[in-house]
Amino acid sequence: MLKQIRTRAKQAKRTVEAEVIELLSEAVSDDDHLAPDIVEAMAKVEHLDDESLRDAMTSIMTKKQAKRLAALNYKAQDEGLSVEEKSEQEGLLHVYDKSMVVRAAVMAELHKRGVNVAELIAL
Repeated sequence: MLKQIRTRAKQAKRTVEAEVIELLSEAVSDDDHLAPDIVEAMAKVEHLDDESLRDAMTSIMTKKQAKRLAALNYKAQDEGLSVEEKSEQEGLLHVYDKSMVVRAAVMAELHKRGVNVAELIAL
């Protein structure tokens, strides 16, 4: 994801921070499309201290979940999914969406506080 943000920023001739803010704006332009738990998690971001924000930069989705989601996505393209697999995929997509939106909100909040987000992304 970070490489994609850097690439988008370079193509748009913007800083990584500006691209993150743009992506966040696109993702949250209509709260009606976000699940309530994602909206709630985003609302908590502005109340976190800087250390907690940095801790929140870590992904909510585990590597095991990411691998399973990738496998389900490939299977969906190749042969289709069973009802159970489709439900599992939707649940994992929700975790992925929450992870990305909350992380973007954290980066935007850190940027607002004057933190160089590009340095954090590089870690």
